[in-house]
Amino acid sequence: MNDIDLKHQAEYFKQYILPKEFYYQKDNNEVSKALLGKYFIRLNPFPIGGVIVETESYPGKADIASHHHHGKITDRTKVIFEKEKGLLYVYKIYGLHHCFGITSGDGEENHNVTLIRAIKPIFGIEEIKRRRGTEKPANLLSGPAKITQALNITKKNYGQNLRTSDIIICDLGDFVNFEVETDKRVGIGDYEDGYKHKNWRFYVKNSKFLSR
Repeated sequence: MNDIDLKHQAEYFKQYILPKEFYYQKDNNEVSKALLGKYFIRLNPFPIGGVIVETESYPGKADIASHHHHGKITDRTKVIFEKEKGLLYVYKIYGLHHCFGITSGDGEENHNVTLIRAIKPIFGIEEIKRRRGTEKPANLLSGPAKITQALNITKKNYGQNLRTSDIIICDLGDFVNFEVETDKRVGIGDYEDGYKHKNWRFYVKNSKFLSR
């Protein structure tokens, strides 16, 4: 595929980028559920990504499991507290693997994050296989660190806007006939606040591409 064709593909996806207002909802659980069925795509050097099939909600404030629950603005969390929403919050776990969340909220009292846990691969599958070192479709993007490896998302992408950068979320309107299941978030400590037991993980029922 030549550069002109690739440019046309990118321009096609850009028509369906989620509106700015999507990210300004106060209820982060609604945002996390609404992201299911949307397309998460990196446009350069060619479209690569797929359909979001699993998310987790981190509303901050009293939720001790949220990195920003204490309300303090640090070098790690500062993007979460930006008034502009729909930004990439990229961080490392265990000092090894990158993960990322999507910021949302009203920009005043509500500063929230949705972790993208799993994506059904649709575009650039051969390149995803090469980067991931596996041929198994269900293992390509079935976990946060797998997604960042396949789409080359690193700290360099921290704070990028999902409406204006080469990493976008769009709604093509063709992945709609599914049921949403809920469950507890993964790897949450047993804090006294009880948030470990909140059913704030959302996923597409019976999807073969969920995190393991």
